[in-house]
Amino acid sequence: MYRFALLDPRPGENRNQGLLGLKTLGIEVTVPWLARHCGLGNIDPQHTGQNIDLAAIEAALEFPLPPDGTILVTIRPDCDAFGAMAVLKMRATGTKMKNGILSRVTYVAKRDRFEVGQWPGPRSLPENNPEPSPFTVMSAVCNNNHLSVDQRVIHMQAWLETAEEPPDYRDKVYWASYIMLRDIRDGKLPLRTMANGKIATAIGDNPGLVSLAYYLAPVVVVHYPIGPNGKSKFSICQYHKGFISMDTLVMQLQAHEPDWGGSSTRIGSPQGIGSSLSPDAVVEMVKRHLI
Repeated sequence: MYRFALLDPRPGENRNQGLLGLKTLGIEVTVPWLARHCGLGNIDPQHTGQNIDLAAIEAALEFPLPPDGTILVTIRPDCDAFGAMAVLKMRATGTKMKNGILSRVTYVAKRDRFEVGQWPGPRSLPENNPEPSPFTVMSAVCNNNHLSVDQRVIHMQAWLETAEEPPDYRDKVYWASYIMLRDIRDGKLPLRTMANGKIATAIGDNPGLVSLAYYLAPVVVVHYPIGPNGKSKFSICQYHKGFISMDTLVMQLQAHEPDWGGSSTRIGSPQGIGSSLSPDAVVEMVKRHLI
């Protein structure tokens, strides 16, 4: 059967020893030099320009099954990547892709692409903490570094087959979101708008932060300092296509740092190594590419 692994995207020849080579299939390996060492290819239609509207989990439904003993690797611990691994595993073991599984595959793909309909306009932040969506709960499972990659793939497979979430995660996600909303209201977690309400900026790494920022603006810039070396992580998101020229923004960002990339609705700073750009510089570039 298959092995599953999470690659370390930071530069270094020995960080991924034994995981790359002729028996490796990449799934959303968005770092080019790592993708080149995946001998069986890389399922990543969104980030390689093949099809920005096709998620990895959807592509896994039709991708030729890799041989027994293949190592499936990713650098993105999310529902799309681990879900794609689960789909390949299910297909390889003869699981029939019934309607329930297919509907959840489509659900993950739409959420991964941020297909959530038209932006409803600026609104007040919710009075009560919203109930987490299944995607948010399973994203917390996939991003839990205390679980092995095998365990995370097993949880995604179980959810795709039955829609049952692992115990306790929904409560954990709910309370993390509750604390985040409280901190925003208390001014401990800045959430600001600019460019005449077209952009919202936020600081933090809570998965629900972007969804809350969308209450204020259709374009969101999230900044998260990741260490004492001055590096940062950035995510730049638009509620749907049409608010920002993402292609030209990526080109400008890549002129400063080569490995910026993502989809038509969400891009991020270089994986693993962070960004040396200042938050002000990133926001100014975003402003230039507003539509």
